[in-house]
Amino acid sequence: MNEATLLLCAAASPVLLGIYLNSCKVAQFCDTQKTDIALVQNFAKALEWLQTNHCGIAQLIIARGPGSNTSLKLSYLFAQTIAIAKNIPVVGVESFALNGNQPIFAFGQSYFVKQGDTIALVKNVESGCFALPQNLADLPCTSDCEPLYVLSPLG
Repeated sequence: MNEATLLLCAAASPVLLGIYLNSCKVAQFCDTQKTDIALVQNFAKALEWLQTNHCGIAQLIIARGPGSNTSLKLSYLFAQTIAIAKNIPVVGVESFALNGNQPIFAFGQSYFVKQGDTIALVKNVESGCFALPQNLADLPCTSDCEPLYVLSPLG
């Protein structure tokens, strides 16, 4: 049985979920619904694809932020639930790795930008679009998969 890696990006809409075999993307699912619904829809499609193609899950990679605090928390809890149910590891990747280091919407007219190793909040810039890479070889993953809250989730 082949073992796949799943890559989840729910830092902003749409929610993206990719399936990778030998580090190469073989399927991708995209859903523009609210994060809680999109996570369930994307994973249902991915699990069906995996079953049809006789694949298991080796690991799950999640975009840990920055991004929507609510979406980051939901995706983290969802990923941890899958990890426990399937007994697989979860690793994280900064959201900037999935949008070409472009600004990420924060709130109002404010956006997160990465300047060196620092994440700052700036106003009135255009945000980049998220896209899953074709190959995972150069994706800078870390064992830290907890949400990266640049702003306090409590306000």
